[in-house]
Amino acid sequence: MNSIEQTTSGLEKLITMIRFEKEKILPHIIPGIMLFISLPAYASVLYNIYLGNNDFTSLWYTRLATLYVGYILSSAYSAFRIYKLLHRHLVDSGITSYYWLKKINDIDSIIKLYKAGLFKRELSSPITVFLITLFSGGLAYPIFLFLAERTLRNHAYGEESKFINRQITNTIGVEHGLLFFAAVILTMGLYLIYWGYRVASIYNKHIDTIHANHPDLPKIRYYVVTGYEENIPILALGLVFAGIVFYGLAGLYGLPCYLPSIIGYGALLGYIALSYRQASFPKQVLLTYGFVYLVFLATTAIGFISAPTYTDFYQKIEEELTSIRSHDF
Repeated sequence: MNSIEQTTSGLEKLITMIRFEKEKILPHIIPGIMLFISLPAYASVLYNIYLGNNDFTSLWYTRLATLYVGYILSSAYSAFRIYKLLHRHLVDSGITSYYWLKKINDIDSIIKLYKAGLFKRELSSPITVFLITLFSGGLAYPIFLFLAERTLRNHAYGEESKFINRQITNTIGVEHGLLFFAAVILTMGLYLIYWGYRVASIYNKHIDTIHANHPDLPKIRYYVVTGYEENIPILALGLVFAGIVFYGLAGLYGLPCYLPSIIGYGALLGYIALSYRQASFPKQVLLTYGFVYLVFLATTAIGFISAPTYTDFYQKIEEELTSIRSHDF
C-alpha cells in the first residue's frame, strides 16, 4: 500500500470516528426565562438606587431582581456551550467536507474550503466568551449569540449550496443583530427565549440536512426554505407597540423600569437606518424622522400609562431643574 492509499485509508477511519450530534434546546432558553422574570425588577431596583431610595430592599419586586444572577450564570453557560459546539463542529465539518470533495475530485472547492477555514479562526474561544459574558453581567450574551448565529448560518448556507444545490438557511447581517437586540429589550427578555431556541434549532436542522447521512454525502430531499422575509415597517411598528405594552403594563403595576426601553428603541432605530441604507437620501430622512416621532409617541404613551409609578422621578427632575435655574440666576 503506497502513502496516498494509506492517507486515504486514515482519512476514512477519521471520518467514521466523527459524530454529529444534535444540541439540547433547554440550556439556551433558560437565559431568556431568567431575564424575562428579572429584568423589570432589576431595572426598577436600579431606578430606586438612582433616586436615592435606600428602602428599596423592602419592595415586593426586589427578590425577583436577584434572579438576574441566574440570567448571568445561565447566559455564560449557554454562550460557552454554543461556542464550544461551533468550534468542534466547524473542525469536524471541515474534515468531512474535505473528504466529500476529495471523493468527487472537486479540487477548486477544497482550496476554497481551506481559505474559508482561515476566517473561522476569528471565532472567539469558549472560555473567552464565558468570561466576558460572566463579567459583563450578561450584557455581552446577545452579542455573542448573534455572532454565533451568523457564523452558523453562513456555514450552513455554504454547505447547502455545495452539497445539496439549494439554500435552506438564509444569512443575516448586522442590522438583524440590532433587530434581535431591540426585540430582547422591548419584550423585557421574552424574545431571548425564542432566540436561544432558534439558534439551537438551526444547528439541529443543519445536522439533519447535511450530516444525517454521515459519513456519506447528504441526500437531496425537498426542503422548505426558512429565513427572513422581512416587512421592515411591520417589524418596527410591532416592536414599538410591544415596548408600549410591556413597559406600560410594568409601570402600571408599580415597576419603574422604563430605562431599558430607551436602549431598545435606539437599537430599533439603528435597524431601520441600516435596513434602508441603500435607499434614496430623502427616503432615509423621511423614515428616520418618522420613526423618531413614533418613538416619541411611544415613550409618551408609556409615561402616561405608568405616570403614578414615576411621580418620585418627576419630582426629582423638577428639583434638579429648579437647582439649575437658581445657579444660573
